[in-house]
Amino acid sequence: MKFKFNFHQVDPSQALMQYTREEVEKASRFLLTDASCQVFYRTTRHECQIQVDVNSPWGHFKATAKAANFYSAMDDVAEKLSKQFKKFKEKHQSHHKAERSKQGRLKRVNPQLEFDSTPFPVKRAS
Repeated sequence: MKFKFNFHQVDPSQALMQYTREEVEKASRFLLTDASCQVFYRTTRHECQIQVDVNSPWGHFKATAKAANFYSAMDDVAEKLSKQFKKFKEKHQSHHKAERSKQGRLKRVNPQLEFDSTPFPVKRAS
């Protein structure tokens, strides 16, 4: 994964960049291909904000978190990205039609345990 770091009103820190790399790569185990990641670090008087944008051939993912320090904000961002990646992966793995699954075929069995073998209805494009 390619990373680009942007610091706004914050001094660049190698330890923070390394921690961010580790957390995002740990969360990106659900991605199927390499991606590019852009990380923005911002600070105000009372809080730190991290925004992570991940661009991959499969889509665009974005997470933002605010906390008292950058490390806890990065933990929140990694958790949010992990949820997005996992949801995306599950959505694309279970794209089959429900009536063609085992449970869908069991619904076609009548009380006498006879299977209705009529073909599945075909939807035609208008």
